[in-house]
Amino acid sequence: MSTLSVESKRGAWHAIGEYALAAVPRALRGSIAIVAFIALWEVLPRAGWVDATFLPPFSTVLHALFDMIVSGELGVHLLASTARAATGSRLRLPSACRWGCLSAGIARLPMC
Repeated sequence: MSTLSVESKRGAWHAIGEYALAAVPRALRGSIAIVAFIALWEVLPRAGWVDATFLPPFSTVLHALFDMIVSGELGVHLLASTARAATGSRLRLPSACRWGCLSAGIARLPMC
């Protein structure tokens, strides 16, 4: 059995973590999670752990985005998505107000 207690082992790992964080410039510390996320996004589909149909690699997404910007298709797709979102909001807003009034226990408001 080890002579080090559990607390001293945790303290050692904590000290190592603090030393590693001190070595990284402060401006880069916030970027570590983002870089790790993008790296996983790239690696998981390429390794076959995730189906690339549902989660294409990050580089493929960037390439498609650049192609859509250059060809002008991106604006068309953004307008179509915005129109669908606005239509859905307009259709759901009246019923959402009614359900809100009912759940709040208000019998009737002028706007409901």
